[in-house]
Amino acid sequence: EVDIGALEIQQALVVDTAIDEDDGDYTSGDLSLREALDIAAEGAVITFDPTVFTADGDERVNTTIGLTLGQLIIGQSVTIDGDVDGDGVADVTLDGTNNPGRALNTFVDGTAVTLAGLTFQNFNDPSSGGVIRSYADLRVLNSTFLDNASGNLGGAIRSYIPSTLYVANSTFEGNTAFNGGAIRNTGQATIVNATFVGNFANDGGAIENTNGDSSLAILNSTITGNYAAVVGGGVDVANGTVT
Repeated sequence: EVDIGALEIQQALVVDTAIDEDDGDYTSGDLSLREALDIAAEGAVITFDPTVFTADGDERVNTTIGLTLGQLIIGQSVTIDGDVDGDGVADVTLDGTNNPGRALNTFVDGTAVTLAGLTFQNFNDPSSGGVIRSYADLRVLNSTFLDNASGNLGGAIRSYIPSTLYVANSTFEGNTAFNGGAIRNTGQATIVNATFVGNFANDGGAIENTNGDSSLAILNSTITGNYAAVVGGGVDVANGTVT
C-alpha cells in the first residue's frame, strides 16, 4: 500500500515508465510523468530513471513518451529534467501524435517551472499554445520543439502576461500557428543561444511579441528560413519592447 500523503511532500520524483497513465499506482516501475506531476510537491524535481530511459547498455537513446490522455497540468513550481546523462542534450521526447491537444498547461501566476532536456514533437492544439500554455515563470533549457501547431497563437509556446519566459540553448523547427509560429509572447521573454528555423504563421513566422507592457530580448540566436504570410517572417513586433 502506497501512502499518497507521504509521496506528496517529497521533493524528488523519478519517472520509471514511458507509458502515459494515471491509474493511481505509484509503485516502483509504474510512475508516469503525468502521475509524477499529480503528486509533486511545491518545488519538486522530476527526473527519469536511467535504467528505463536507456537502451543498448550505456548507449543513450531519445526515449519517447507518447501522450494520449490530454495536456499535463502544472499548478505548482516544478522542474522536469529529461537530460538523463547530464550531457546537455535532450534524452526524453514527448510526442503528441495521439494526444488531444497541447502537452503542458502551467496555469498559476507566480509559479516557477523549468523544462530541461526535453523534445516536444507533433502536438496540435486548436487554441493558443500548441505545446505549452504558460502563465508561470517558465524556463526552457536544452530542449527542442519540432513540428507542433496551434490553431490560434504560439505554435510551440504561448506566454501570457504577467509571466516571464526564459529560453536557452533550444531549437524551434517546423512549428505553425495563426500568429507566432513558434512563440507568442505578451509577458517578459528572454531568448539566448536559440535556433528558429522553418516556422510559419500569418504574423511572426518565428516569434510574435505583443502587448504594450511586454518585452522580448534575443541574444546570440539564429532566426532563419521562417515565413509569415502577412508580416514579420522572423519576428513580428506588434507591441512592446524588443532588444
